[in-house]
Amino acid sequence: MTNALPRLPVRTCPSCGSAVNTGALTCNACGGVIAVENVLSRLKHEFRHHAERIGWSIRDPDVLIWVLAACPIVILPPLLALFMSFRSSRLVPFEGPASKSNQSLFVAIVAICNIALSIMFWRWLSELSLSGLSIGAFLRSLGVNVHSPASSAGQI
Repeated sequence: MTNALPRLPVRTCPSCGSAVNTGALTCNACGGVIAVENVLSRLKHEFRHHAERIGWSIRDPDVLIWVLAACPIVILPPLLALFMSFRSSRLVPFEGPASKSNQSLFVAIVAICNIALSIMFWRWLSELSLSGLSIGAFLRSLGVNVHSPASSAGQI
C-alpha cells in the first residue's frame, strides 16, 4: 500500500485568485502582499455590507423623508421632504395614530429651519463674493485678525 500524501490547505490570493503557498507572504502571480490584500478585501466586504444595509434602510419612506429634511446647505432636498411628508400624511386616513401627524409636523419644522438656514448661508456667501472675495476679507468676516508683514500697523 502506498501512503497518501497529506493535503495542504490551499490558500488563494485575494486580489487575483491564484493559488498561494501556505507560508507565503506575497503572491507569485500578481506580487500582492497577502496580509495587506486580506485586510483590504475584508474592508471592501464590510463597506459593501454597510452600504447595502444603509441602502435598504433609506428605502423606508420615513427614513428617506428625515434624511432629506436634514440635508444641509442645499434647498431642494428639504423642499422634497416637505412635499413627501405632506403627501404621505394625506394618503394616511385620519383614523390612524396621531404619531404620523406629529412626525410630519416635526419633519416640516426641521425642513423649514433647514431651508431658512440654507437661504441665509447662500445670501452670506453671495455678499462675500460680491464684495471682492479675498482670503483677508474672508478671514476678517469670520472675525480673525489678519496681520500683514508689509504693513507697520500689523493689519491689512
